[in-house]
Amino acid sequence: MAITKLMHMKEAPAVPHRHLANAVQYILDEKNNEAKTCDGLYVGGNAGYNSEDIIKTFLDTKELYGKLHGRQGYHFVISFEPGETDADEAYEITKEFAKKYLGENYDYVFATHTDKNHIHSHLIFNSVSRTDGYKYRYENGDWERYIQPVTDEICIGHGLKPLKFEENKKKGLSYAEWNDKKNGRMNWTHVIRADIDLALKHSDTLPEFMEHMKMAGYSVRAGKSKKNATYFTYTYTDDAGK
Repeated sequence: MAITKLMHMKEAPAVPHRHLANAVQYILDEKNNEAKTCDGLYVGGNAGYNSEDIIKTFLDTKELYGKLHGRQGYHFVISFEPGETDADEAYEITKEFAKKYLGENYDYVFATHTDKNHIHSHLIFNSVSRTDGYKYRYENGDWERYIQPVTDEICIGHGLKPLKFEENKKKGLSYAEWNDKKNGRMNWTHVIRADIDLALKHSDTLPEFMEHMKMAGYSVRAGKSKKNATYFTYTYTDDAGK
């Protein structure tokens, strides 16, 4: 299996938690009557049973510690190769990972999606700890020190191969930030292409694709060319406002 990405959800204009709420609603698949999760069978967590309750729990924690602004949450995507496992086992693996890595320190929700030929799970957790109010922060080397030992133990326990991942997937950053740090400059063509490719991989319809891009922090606007062809404009703003 492979953890494909650790993404963060930044504060949105006007409604700070809007990106977080969109992401929670997406992984629960409430707009499609929970079809991707088999009517909610493959949903778990410690923050509630529907998106409204879950977001309220997240916000209550933030408000308790006076940290309603800034990064709102984090999002793991755990993917499995076709035929590597089934939905029941993927759900259990994700559940074990959440309990071992997050415990009761963070509000979280997870869901296993069965709509693709590769089973995959989503795990979203609050940026603010429910036990001490500290904000989650991923530092270089945290993968090797804290995350990989947990995932290796779970994989071995289920008879699966250890995690495989690419260097940029280890960072608690958006792809744009990682690319900027790596190259010392922003190559937006490559950044946007990579994020679009990831969104396409997990989308069957245009609305799903648009939702994935919004979850990644983009605003998307459709337009018409002089030849009446549809085009899209993608805008990404980093934490520094650039």
